Amino acid sequence: CEYCLPCPVGVNIPSAFEVLNKLYMFKNTEEAKFMYAIRGGGIFSGLGEGYASQCIQCGECLEKCPQNIPIPEVLEEAVKYLEDDKVKERLTMGKKMLNME
Repeated sequence: CEYCLPCPVGVNIPSAFEVLNKLYMFKNTEEAKFMYAIRGGGIFSGLGEGYASQCIQCGECLEKCPQNIPIPEVLEEAVKYLEDDKVKERLTMGKKMLNME
């Protein structure tokens, strides 16, 4: 819904939620990590990196969310399941696949 945006530190909250939801639904961890790297890396948005790990838990998103979703907690789940030491490698691979490098 994007009511939580803009995030003051640039976290792409809707994208992180979408990829995390797909991981829960389809259980395809590698695909989810790849899509997270690309979406969080700003390839499609052009806004720069917006990974869940950038969240500083300021609470601005909580005030904006009409569904009362505990956004910082869900972002921590995204970090736990989608971010690892290969995020940058996946982002680079995605850029190459899309002829952006």
